[in-house]
Amino acid sequence: MIKKAAVVFLGILAGIIGFFFWGSSASHSSAEYQQIISKTEMITPEARDTVSLITFNIGYLSGMTNNKSVDRTSQLFDNHLQHGIEVFQKLKPDFIAFQEIDFASDRSYQVNQLEEIQNSLLFPFSSKAVNWDKTYVPFPYWPLSQQFGNIYSGQAIVSNFPILAMEVIPLSQPIDNPFYYNAFYLDRLIQVAKLNVGTKELVILNVHLEAFHANTRNEQIKRVLKEFHKYSEKFAVILVGDFNSTPPGASYPYQDDQVIQTLLADFKMEMAIEMDENKRYENENFTFPSDSPTRRLDYIFYNPKFVQILEARVMHETEQISDHLPVYMKFVLR
Repeated sequence: MIKKAAVVFLGILAGIIGFFFWGSSASHSSAEYQQIISKTEMITPEARDTVSLITFNIGYLSGMTNNKSVDRTSQLFDNHLQHGIEVFQKLKPDFIAFQEIDFASDRSYQVNQLEEIQNSLLFPFSSKAVNWDKTYVPFPYWPLSQQFGNIYSGQAIVSNFPILAMEVIPLSQPIDNPFYYNAFYLDRLIQVAKLNVGTKELVILNVHLEAFHANTRNEQIKRVLKEFHKYSEKFAVILVGDFNSTPPGASYPYQDDQVIQTLLADFKMEMAIEMDENKRYENENFTFPSDSPTRRLDYIFYNPKFVQILEARVMHETEQISDHLPVYMKFVLR
């Protein structure tokens, strides 16, 4: 009897271990994780000093259903994609930095969102950085059926101007999480793109910081700041993304969060949408959630030595194609 129980126990254990390695395994080659994509058939615009940029956590175009256990139709994703393309076509940005964009995931009906946006908006250049390639993700917790299916997602930049080089720098994982949690969790990255804008070079740092653990996020921003200073003395540098952090004095503060304070304390860096000390216009700068924003999580920072800002604002015209609102900046390269 004891021997039979031991066999059953070992069988269950082997099944759990097998499921763990199957679920946390990748479906794509690591060679695909960092790519610069050039569409030679598209025309590169003439170089100019005045350009514009958008940063957008696109939430894989799931809108306000992101992180919720609801069924989504392909029509929802198609409608959101089309609306986003229409908004971008009117604004004609030179660069868009995306977070949470799918490169063909089951959850978004196997549509390569980067490819669709690049082709529709005629961006000659793009770069992608994969931070999530899993066969099984144990979230949302119910129903279990929504936990199955490949997720292939990450960060991306589309550009009117050539991307000369790209580097992807992994950030620290939450140290408080058990190893089996981190095995299924997305990687947090700095996507570093070096671009040629005529006679000038521009460096874009695209980030998506830790959402749930303030201590980890505070450590991640130190690494981001180090990367910023690596280029800031010689090049125009723009740091963008979803920082999952509220600014000092926010009406919805995040406990123990020091990310934005750390960046604002850096004398070589400025924020595109400045702090409103009197909070008269604070609501206009909220970016999350997009249906009724209560806080600011998405930002653009830059080094004023090489970048002169002309205009910056939160874009409300994207409505609820994501649970975030994008941030826009028009600027001059000095």
